[in-house]
Amino acid sequence: MAWGLGHLADVACLLVTELVSNMVRHAPSASELTIRQQGGAVRIGVTDDDPHPPVLQYRPPLAESGRGLALVDALASAWGSHAVAGRPGKVVWFELPAVPGADHHGGPLTP
Repeated sequence: MAWGLGHLADVACLLVTELVSNMVRHAPSASELTIRQQGGAVRIGVTDDDPHPPVLQYRPPLAESGRGLALVDALASAWGSHAVAGRPGKVVWFELPAVPGADHHGGPLTP
């Protein structure tokens, strides 16, 4: 990665896949993926046209679906959602620490 953050690639790809899968399943619409580095973290967001915030639910281990946000909660240092300015919709985002070996769990936060 150009930012020297290759150590985040596997976790970032998994969590992006979960957010995009949730968007396709619950809010099929045009979407946008944003990635930015801010301070000691990388923030990745997926935008959709559904204004309703995501709901974290813990499912039984053998459930066939519904564990996407639980994975985000477990692996990201922070995550949350916020409305999109000027149009309907929201951004669901997560952060990963830019420093190798830093703690990957912090739970949901507001932007």
